[in-house]
Amino acid sequence: MKPFATIFCAVLLVVSSASCKKHSNGTASGDYLIIGTAGGFVGGASEPYYFINGTQFKKDTSLKFHTPPSDNNAFNFSIVLPSPAFDSVKGLLQQIPAELISGGSQSIGGIWPDFGYTEVRASINGKQYVWLFQADITKSSQAVQDFEQKVHVVFNYN
Repeated sequence: MKPFATIFCAVLLVVSSASCKKHSNGTASGDYLIIGTAGGFVGGASEPYYFINGTQFKKDTSLKFHTPPSDNNAFNFSIVLPSPAFDSVKGLLQQIPAELISGGSQSIGGIWPDFGYTEVRASINGKQYVWLFQADITKSSQAVQDFEQKVHVVFNYN
């Protein structure tokens, strides 16, 4: 009877652990971007956040945030966008200007409190970055301005 109880408990443990639902937010180790908008007087993010890595483009399905979460695990990137959408953004990870990477996390441009900002979170070679593109980035280099314009392509998939 003892071997049966041991086997029964082992099978029960395997079945129960396999049926557990685990929260998967789509972020991964490796290189990726998380892009969204937030801030302003209208109460926070007006667009969902998006996740881009070397193989997928995903949309966040969690609630809209008044303030975006500081922890990337709070997002739920569960909608995988179609191949044409991915094709339009897949190069963004390789197009980040060197001056952004060398400058680290930063707020870029003049702040207009009612305008909000575009947030780009990046993981590159294991290092985390957060860039906040404010309303007026005209004093930034052309490379930074071009990158910020390319980032806005992701919002076409809302």
